[in-house]
Amino acid sequence: KERINSENLEELNEISNKNITELNTNIKNLKNRLDEEKEIQSKLSKEKNEAKQTINFLTEMKETLEKKTEVYKEQIEGLMSKGGKPTYINITKEVNEIIAKSGIKDGICCVISPHTTCAVFFEEFTHDLMPDGKEFLQQDLDNCLEKIVPEQNGWGTYYYPGVKHFEDVESWPDAEKYLPGGDRTALLNCDAHLRSTLIGSSATFEVDNGKLGVGTTGYVYFVDYDRTRSRSRRCKVVIIGE
Repeated sequence: KERINSENLEELNEISNKNITELNTNIKNLKNRLDEEKEIQSKLSKEKNEAKQTINFLTEMKETLEKKTEVYKEQIEGLMSKGGKPTYINITKEVNEIIAKSGIKDGICCVISPHTTCAVFFEEFTHDLMPDGKEFLQQDLDNCLEKIVPEQNGWGTYYYPGVKHFEDVESWPDAEKYLPGGDRTALLNCDAHLRSTLIGSSATFEVDNGKLGVGTTGYVYFVDYDRTRSRSRRCKVVIIGE
């Protein structure tokens, strides 16, 4: 009887150990599955957030594209250069008037000179004037440019204008306007071309709530550096926005 009980006990222990092992294996498998499910849930949550961000981005892009962008163009005519020296003209008022007429509230405003000896720039209004009416900063600018690009008062200062350029101008129907009486010295304006290149033929500004987005003393200036003669100039204004 004792032998039978001992054998039964061993069998029961073996069965119990086997069950415990299987149970541990099952527990381990369940833990692994739970970890996998957590990882899957984490990935799904991340993908869900990414999908939301993509939807928000596409929605914003759609709204932006649906907004109508308008372009308005106008010219400022009759800008008179005096000749004999650089002529600076304050065109801030005209630019603001064109922005108001455009009806555009927010965007950019580009002011452009179509002339190769003229420039457009942004500068502070200095209040103080020279005897000839030129603002102090404008005279200071002239003084600086004279050191960099001296006035062309005779032959040999610059390469330009060359023989072929003279020949081309002389072939124009209105050549007399540029070479009065055939006087080639009337085209000695290399300094004007170089100065306008340095300053730049255009300037771009913000349009903020239907107005020029600049400070109180920030003004827009058009300048003609060609001293050879007096003439009427023009300036283009292009406004893009909503």
